[in-house]
Amino acid sequence: MDYLQIEKGVREIYNSMGERYIEKARELWREKDELSAFLDMLNGDSVLDIGCGTGEVLSYCAGRGLRVSGIDISERMLEIAGKAVPEAGLSVLSVYELSKLRESYDGIIASYILVHIPKDKVGGVVKDIYSLLNPGGKLFLVFTTARETNEYMFNYTADEVTELLEDSDFRVIKAVAEANGDLDTGIAVAER
Repeated sequence: MDYLQIEKGVREIYNSMGERYIEKARELWREKDELSAFLDMLNGDSVLDIGCGTGEVLSYCAGRGLRVSGIDISERMLEIAGKAVPEAGLSVLSVYELSKLRESYDGIIASYILVHIPKDKVGGVVKDIYSLLNPGGKLFLVFTTARETNEYMFNYTADEVTELLEDSDFRVIKAVAEANGDLDTGIAVAER
């Protein structure tokens, strides 16, 4: 299955979830303390959430006084996010289309997007993320490390993520993986 077929399947899955995803997202969002520390590190107030889903992270960032934008491939998720965070600039956009964005950001948040990007495509996506950051801008990346995989899901180790970031000229501040019950996750923070 090629990456565009994978993306189409992922879009269909998230569009079909709708409001049911809100509770799931809250359940999965265990990184609030780490995200708060990341936001404290930013040198400005513009933040992009890649794969913003129903807007939980956008809402948290807006509540901290940040200018927020979000992209997602799911029209349904963005419809819900728009109601939750009306001040956010939202766009239906694929991670493979990041070069279409014309703004640059002080911070980029990408939670659980790598899980849907095949390993042969992820390097290009990470390079595009780098190009969207202002000099000194920072990336907050949450990834899965040991989840059951299928044709739509891919795991990455902390070492693989570190290598991806360094290959894209990021300076890695932190890259760790940890067990979180039924969902083993990793967090990476990096700077342009």
